[in-house]
Amino acid sequence: MAKKESPEFRKMQILEAAKKLFVEKGYHQTSIDDITRECGLTKGGIYWHFKSKWDIFTAMVEEHKKATHSLWGVIRNIELERDQLIEGGLLFIRAHLKDGWIMGVYSEIESEAMRNAEIRKRYLSIIEGEKGHLYSLVEEACRRGTVTISDPKILSDIIFLFMYSCINFYALTQGKFDIETMWRAFCDAMLDGIVKQ
Repeated sequence: MAKKESPEFRKMQILEAAKKLFVEKGYHQTSIDDITRECGLTKGGIYWHFKSKWDIFTAMVEEHKKATHSLWGVIRNIELERDQLIEGGLLFIRAHLKDGWIMGVYSEIESEAMRNAEIRKRYLSIIEGEKGHLYSLVEEACRRGTVTISDPKILSDIIFLFMYSCINFYALTQGKFDIETMWRAFCDAMLDGIVKQ
């Protein structure tokens, strides 16, 4: 007798199939039929767990939110010294580059966020959460004297924008962008200054 898979396993099976297809074909070009073929379930099996393709997509957005929240939990455990701050940023960048689905689906999420108010709200919630984590790190580093700046929020926003720009440009150039060298050069300029005293 075949082993019955748990509902959580089936949901993940559907999400993994959808992620693969959204990366390869894009959200709008992927149909429920495509997802059923990819994961080997029936349409009824898909609809038992998700109301629609849109429901699958929004579940992926939530999964991304949980993954980034966990990642910030790891980053928060780093020492707030100069080199460790740089490595913490690299940890964030590498995590986004390591999981192919994040980079592939990320552009789909951004694209849908431009057109759909619900996804935009969820996506901005993810971004605000990430910015909040980064801000608390920068604020603590300022309090300890590791970083000196009058407005930690501006610095954390600048760092956040640069991290995401690096990740997006890396994806756009299909890995032909030396992201680690650029990140370290940026951090050196931010932490040490670009004008000789």
